[in-house]
Order: sequence, then structure tokens, then C-alpha cells
Amino acid sequence: MKVRVLTFNVWFEPVHMEVRMEAIGRVVERTRPAVMGFQELTRESLAMLRRQRWAKFYDCSVDVAPPRSDAYFVALFSALPVLQLSTLPFANSGMGRELVAARVELAPGRSLVVGTSHLESMPELSRARVAQLREAMYFLEELVESAKAWAPASCVGAVFMGDTNLMRADLRVMDPTLGRVAGKLEVEHAKSGRAKCRRCDETIPKGEVRVGKIGADTLPNGRHVQLTMWHHQRCFDKVASADERRVVQSFLEQVRAADAKTSPTAATLAAVAAGAAAAAATPGGVDLASLGLPAGWKDLWLTVSGNTDENGYTFDGRENGHVTSRAFRSRLDRVYFYPGAGVREAFAASSQAVLEGIQIVGKEPISATLWPSDHFGLLASFDFDAGDDDATAASSAATPASTPTTPTAGVKHEAQVAGRPAAAKKPKPGSSKETALAIE
Repeated sequence: MKVRVLTFNVWFEPVHMEVRMEAIGRVVERTRPAVMGFQELTRESLAMLRRQRWAKFYDCSVDVAPPRSDAYFVALFSALPVLQLSTLPFANSGMGRELVAARVELAPGRSLVVGTSHLESMPELSRARVAQLREAMYFLEELVESAKAWAPASCVGAVFMGDTNLMRADLRVMDPTLGRVAGKLEVEHAKSGRAKCRRCDETIPKGEVRVGKIGADTLPNGRHVQLTMWHHQRCFDKVASADERRVVQSFLEQVRAADAKTSPTAATLAAVAAGAAAAAATPGGVDLASLGLPAGWKDLWLTVSGNTDENGYTFDGRENGHVTSRAFRSRLDRVYFYPGAGVREAFAASSQAVLEGIQIVGKEPISATLWPSDHFGLLASFDFDAGDDDATAASSAATPASTPTTPTAGVKHEAQVAGRPAAAKKPKPGSSKETALAIE
């Protein structure tokens, strides 16, 4: 079973809203997601989306679970049968934030849990949004592990997607040890050739890999500032701690893989091979895709070779004119996955056991000064047959799912409809409406 999921912060501002929602609708029609998570919806933008042709093929969570905040909110759209719908208001939220989660039926006897949210924003609320991230993941994890209540359904896992508002500095909260180290380090190609190494005081040539460490410094006027102190890699290695060397090695692997992806020359491919050999020789390597996350969860963007924070920006002042600061670039929007028992071992070995690909969508401007949103969307494609050891057994033993007698604990709203089809029936193969379908 191949399934696509889409997350998109649609921007609550009324700026050319109808035109922007039509552009987002074209992304939906082109990518045909099975499940979508939208953030910053308003009553107006939701109505505009639901008037579009594709909307008749989807159930919307708002119909069953009214949003906690009416100013703007999140919602799930599903073209798959919804077996269970839950919402979880975050107790620590001062912005009315919540998780909306659904268990959807992939096929008779097989389900997937999907959740979306918009975590607390503002830099000073780092601890609050990290707590919300963990609360959401633990809640979704419980839904996966409680699949036995829907026997004999096999739950392939959970997807958590949305606008996390996470930034590099939040790693210090997510993981007080390695995360604190990673949050202060950067590895990249020197951009200008003007920066000097803080250790040897020699210029770092343009294009050479350099290592930066964020720290405090004092300017000639006596002012204390936080800045990035750049080093040659060789110079940094001489003064780095063991944890810093582990993190830098992981960042270097990302940079080299990204180089090979954009310019697959013999030199870049050799550098990737050399980096892999160095990583193998470094004990206790750092898995950046799972750093700071509850056990089992992975940040899917970072599981793909060549993907980094820097080539995964979904809120990008240089590429999107609706972002007020050109200097602000961040990977705010993310898709995470937690594997069910049937794919757990295969996913732990390689995310590609279930992940076919992940890509940024909605980057194309509508005009010279208008984009679909101030965020870009993120589309993840899965193949749950590829890594699911339980797929054959579940398929042969499948019977309609039964509603559990005990509702999910701690939820604000819950709708449980066993085997309920999506709001609109799927068109016959070959129909002109088939482009609106979401699964293959």
C-alpha cells in the first residue's frame, strides 16, 4: 500500500486568501495525498478549500471535533476511512494549541495513525514546544500500541506532521547532552573566503568545509555578543571534545551527501565514501534524525541521504516574499514517523524500508509578489508493504475493525466509526475524477 501525506501551514493572513487557497488546492490535486494536515486555518480559508473540487473526496476533522481556538486552528483531511478521531489540547499552551489525530484504514485489517499540530511559537517558548512535541508523540505512540483493541487490525505506525516551530537552538532542550552540543555547532562550505579561523587566524578559502561554534565574544567597544566562531575542520578537531567530534562527523556526512546529491562527481562520491569510513571508525555515532526524540521516532527529512537542515527550509526569507525577514530561514515544518511492530526492525535499519521519498512542495510563486503561504508544504510518500512483516498475515486474516469498548484516554473529542467509508465514494478507474484520489 502506497500512501502520501501532506502538511501545509496555509497562513491565516487574509492577503489574497482566495487566490492562495486555490494555489494550495492545485498542490493537493497534483500530489493526491491520502491524509493532509493543515495549520493556521481560519473559518474563511477552510470554507474556500472545501469548495474546491478535490474536497468531496475527503473527510475533515472539524466536522466531528470543533477546533479549540476559533482564531486559527489545525485540521486533518482524510481520503481514507477514518476509524477513530481524537484531539488532545496541550495543557501548557498559551496559544490554544492542540493535537488532532486520526486512525485511518489503509486496507481491511491495516491502519495508520496520523496526527497534526501547530506547536508553540516564539524563540523564548522553546521548552513549551519541545514538551508539546513529546506529548504529541507519546499520545500517537499509545494509539499505535493500542491497536490490539482493534483486533485483528495491524497498525503500521504513526505519522506526526505539522508546523513544529522548532529551531536549531531547541536541540539544547530536546537533548541536554548531545543536543546541547549540536545546537551550538554548524558545518558548511565557506561562503565568501573572508572569514578567518579562530584557532590559526588563517583565512578559510571559499568552498572549503568549515566548522562553526556559537559562543560569546566581546567586541572592541566592550559589548558582549553571541556569534559563530569559524574554524578549519582540522583546527577544530584539535580542540573539540569527544561529543563535539561525534556531532561534527555526523554533520560532515550530511554535507558530503548533499554535495554528492547536487553534484555527483567522482570527487564528491569519494568524499562520501571517505566520510562513511570515518563515521564507521568513530564510536557512538550520532543519528541526527532521532536526536532528542522519544525512542523509535525519526525526523523523516533527515533520514534521506543528502538532506540537511539547510536544504530543508520550509520558512525561507530568501525564497518567499511573505517572510518579513530575508535572514530568517528554518525547517519549521516536519514529518516524523514511529513504526508499528510489523515494520519496526526494518525501519530501524533503514527509513527507506517504508519511506519512498519526502519533498518540499508549494514553493512556486503565484506572481512576482504572491506565494501560496508564508510556509512551504512537505509531502512524504510511504510504501507500507515493502517493510511490513505483518502485511501478508494481516491481509489474510482481515475482518472489519470493531470499535473498542473503552475510548482513548485524555481526549477532548472522539469519534469512532468502525469501517466507515470516506465522505465520497472513489471514482471508477479511468474516471476523469481519478486524479483526486490519494492512494495507489
